[in-house]
Amino acid sequence: MKKIVKKLILYYLAFVIVKSIISYFIPAPSAFSDEYIYARLARSLFYGFDFTIHGIDVGKPLPLYSLVLSPAYSFGKMAIVYPVMKVINSIISSLIIFPAFLLAKEFITTRRALLIAILISLLPSSFSITPYILAENLFYPLFLFSIYFIFKTLNSDKTYWPVLAGLFIGLTYLTRIIGVVLIAVLVVVFIYKLIAKEKVNKSHFFIIFLVAALVVVPWLIRTFLLQNTILGGYTEEALTVFELHKFLGKYIIQFILYIGLLIIPSAIFLPMLISKKIFSKKTRTFAVLALSSIFFILVVAANHNVMIPSDFPVDAPFKHLPWLAGRLVGRYVDAVIPIILILGAICIREKVSLKKTILTSAILIFSSQIVLTRLFPVNHISMTHIGVINEFLLLFTRFPVNMYIMAVILGIIPFMLYKSRLHLHKLLVPLGIFLILLNVLNFGLIYYNSDTFWHDQEQMQLGIWFDSNNIETSNVLFDKRDCTSIIYKLDQSSICEPSGYFTIIGFWLNDNIKVETPDNLENTDFIISRHEFDLPIVKQSESG
Repeated sequence: MKKIVKKLILYYLAFVIVKSIISYFIPAPSAFSDEYIYARLARSLFYGFDFTIHGIDVGKPLPLYSLVLSPAYSFGKMAIVYPVMKVINSIISSLIIFPAFLLAKEFITTRRALLIAILISLLPSSFSITPYILAENLFYPLFLFSIYFIFKTLNSDKTYWPVLAGLFIGLTYLTRIIGVVLIAVLVVVFIYKLIAKEKVNKSHFFIIFLVAALVVVPWLIRTFLLQNTILGGYTEEALTVFELHKFLGKYIIQFILYIGLLIIPSAIFLPMLISKKIFSKKTRTFAVLALSSIFFILVVAANHNVMIPSDFPVDAPFKHLPWLAGRLVGRYVDAVIPIILILGAICIREKVSLKKTILTSAILIFSSQIVLTRLFPVNHISMTHIGVINEFLLLFTRFPVNMYIMAVILGIIPFMLYKSRLHLHKLLVPLGIFLILLNVLNFGLIYYNSDTFWHDQEQMQLGIWFDSNNIETSNVLFDKRDCTSIIYKLDQSSICEPSGYFTIIGFWLNDNIKVETPDNLENTDFIISRHEFDLPIVKQSESG
């Protein structure tokens, strides 16, 4: 056991080092405006232990990831703070190797469990996500740790397991609200055990809920006192569930498409391997835990963007096919891909049935509609290879021809795997090589997007110049009159967004920012504006 622990730690450190080095070369944030929000909230927590952007209380996101990032601001200049944030991402995202190994080891050999843990660590959702200042870096490991601790709680009389389960469920929720599915999972597992007349330690469930509540409730109280709702900025989307009857058809379609977004990144053959074997006496509890986790993640993800307005400014799938809804976001379901890999590993020697092959093929053919969503990082970091194939098809065809071709390709793959009768356990090493190549592709695209559309643009360069030339912490005012439009990578004409929350230049300013009309300039050191003032000009851009 000591030998395997050393191996795990060495692999963990190797992942941290490699990801830190590669991420260093990504010159600027490109997942705007999410990265800006997390960074500014981290600064707010570091300097004032409040949760504001430009002095304004915000309803979302949740605080834990920004809190973890906040020590980076002790380095002062953003030229150092930003790389340190990516090192922090490398440290926390690489932790996923531990729960992945511990879970897999419960059902398969130690050697194979280590191999599965390495594969999970190589998933783009674990590896390629590192350069992005996004909560997924923390959420994915916490989610898998929570699943592991819940499983141990269900199979042990030790009291520390439910304490750890409750703690990690609470931390997972405080990282991303979708962590609430873990509560639903607990309820399902509890009901299952009662129906199956299996031993249920009710005190353990009570401890889990109590500890989770102690972690989460203080934040819920704060949110309620500030905004009159415990869900903050997530309230509106959560309430759409009460209007499900209005868009049930689109919701079901979204649900199926998200299943496709799980099958493809899971290498297709691993989900196909999952069989009745997972309901054997040894693995039955984990099967219920795993499948309910996957189901509830899909339920929540399918609700996102399902009621998107018809005047949505970004090209959305429903503008091409009226039965579709808004943009799919693959990273919302990527949290359960490691669970699918573990389930597949449990059944690794099973033969794929024809019935399952046909079902998988049908889902993938239906999922060909995802070509209407741009399958590139960051939202579809696990689907970049499909995105590249689709872009190649678009060089010679147009929609819907590309969709039909993709349907044929995706529909054939399950039958190729079925007919080949391969020893699928031997495909794990080639799968690892494929994941490495996919990560290389991801980092290439992330670098290109970051460098071309953000780092080299005027506003980003102004922010970098200010960071390198401003010695002391300053009070910087952004002229709200110039907050004229939403900021996109192809439209950066506005110096800030109308909401006053987002600005490109501001990412590089480790300074106190406010977005206001410049009526009162007291305690203001610098003004960023396209308007003229009777004040000295420190720096002027080409566009004024």
